Order: sequence, then C-alpha cells, then structure tokens
Amino acid sequence: MPGPWALQLSGAVCCSAVVLALAGAAKIWRGSPDSAIRRVLRVGPARWRLTECAFGVLECATGIAVCTGSAPRAAGSVMAVLGTLFVGLLAAARRRRAPGGCGCLPWHRTGEAVTWRAIARAGCVLAAGVADLTATPNGLRQAGHAWFGVGALIAALAYTLLSMQLPVRTPRCHRSLWFPVRDAFSALTSNAIFSAFLDSHGPTGAPSYQRDGCTDQFSFSVPAVSEGPSQELIFDVSRGPGGTVAVRAAVRARERPATGRTVHLPATSRPRWSSKEMGDKRTELEETGAS
Repeated sequence: MPGPWALQLSGAVCCSAVVLALAGAAKIWRGSPDSAIRRVLRVGPARWRLTECAFGVLECATGIAVCTGSAPRAAGSVMAVLGTLFVGLLAAARRRRAPGGCGCLPWHRTGEAVTWRAIARAGCVLAAGVADLTATPNGLRQAGHAWFGVGALIAALAYTLLSMQLPVRTPRCHRSLWFPVRDAFSALTSNAIFSAFLDSHGPTGAPSYQRDGCTDQFSFSVPAVSEGPSQELIFDVSRGPGGTVAVRAAVRARERPATGRTVHLPATSRPRWSSKEMGDKRTELEETGAS
C-alpha cells in the first residue's frame, strides 16, 4: 500500500490531469483565435484553429491516460513535455507583452494579457507530469483513499486561486475585497477628471472619506480666495461589472466641517503626484483602517 504522501501526490497529479483535459476540451470546443501564443508563434487564424484542435485532442488523451493510470510513463512524459512547452510559450508572450491571454481555460476572457498565474498553472502541469513519471501510484486506482482526496483537494484549490481574476471583487458593489479604500483612492487619482479638477482649483487640503452604499466619496478642501467662501471638491468613485470605474466630481461651498472620516494625507499643489508621494498616501489610507 502506498504511503500517505504518495497518495496525496497521486491525487494532485490526477487533479492536474483533469485541468489539462479541460483545457484541451476548451481548445476543441471553441478555440481562442486571439491567443497570445498564436501571436508569439506568428501562425495564421486558419492554421491556428487546426493546431489548437490537435493540441486539444492530445491534452484530452493525456489527461485521461494519467487519470486512469494507463501507460503511466508515456502519459507522464507527454504531460511533462506539454507543461514545459506551455511554460516557455507563455513566458515568451509575457516578455513580449503580447495581448490575448493564454486561451487555455474556457471561462477566461480572451482579451486579458498573460499573467504570472497562467505561467504558474503551466508549471504545475509540468511538475505533475514529472511526478507521474517518477513517483506516483496509478491514478484513479487509488481514488478510494482519503489521502488521495486530500491531495486532489489541495491541487484543486491551488488551480482555482491561480485561475481567479484579480483583484477579487464583491458581487454587489464590485469593490476590491482587500483594501477597498486604497483601491478606490488609486482609481480616483489615476482618473483624468481628478487631474482636471486639481488643475483648475489649485492646492487642496487633506481629504476626508466616507462611504455611501456602493460609492466611495473623497472630499478635498480648497482654501478660500480673498474674502470668498472656501470650497470642497467632492469625488464619488463607484465600480461596475468587471471593475470598470465611474468617477463623478462636484464643487460645493464649504459652510461647515466635513462629516466624513478625515484621511490624513499631505496637501499638494500639483495636479499629479509622484509615485513616491502616491505610495505614501496609499499607506496612510491603509493605516486609517477605513473600509
């Protein structure tokens, strides 16, 4: 009887084989004409569709062979070769900044760029192929053991995390799940409306922050000119599906102190901040504990 570590490794290998088979089925089913790999290889759309189908069949057959434990050395070798090929091609696409994404999973958008997570997934397939070739018992023949399930569950969790679109956002408001205020402030300061308003109103004081439902509101005080009343620049930041940013700006007379939570950031007289100043501001936003 194989030991617990061998069974866990076998479960992880089988999970990787399932992911490989899913990627192959996606290539056969719909393909990805805008794949970054196609741009790296400089293959025409018609020839690329045939190439994708051929690789899809090979990936499906390899995944099934690894899971069933038939021809383990041959299946493990092919899996390792495919993993190595994918790592190399994805790394080249990322280095060249080729648009189009990896085109490897059916639920991924084809317009995204290749990320390090896609390369890490390919690296996991490579590692699983090497493990199947050298160290694991025969696939699903061991599926009844609890340790096999533990290994498969850990691998499935790893592939899920590597396949998620980042940053992770809440389902209703589409706010960043981690450091939502810092994310909203970053989206605001990189927006053209923010720069235009600072250009036209000059230096501002430290902003205050408050949240109204799904909207993050930042208020910047503008010092009074001569005997006129002081003003506030109000920026409402919200996000739509997919994380698209909407910024609404308004100017109002400041007749009473702002009711929002003050975010202690240094005042600036420039419409755009340097990267160092922006990093300091984001750090101070995080330290306020606003969420």
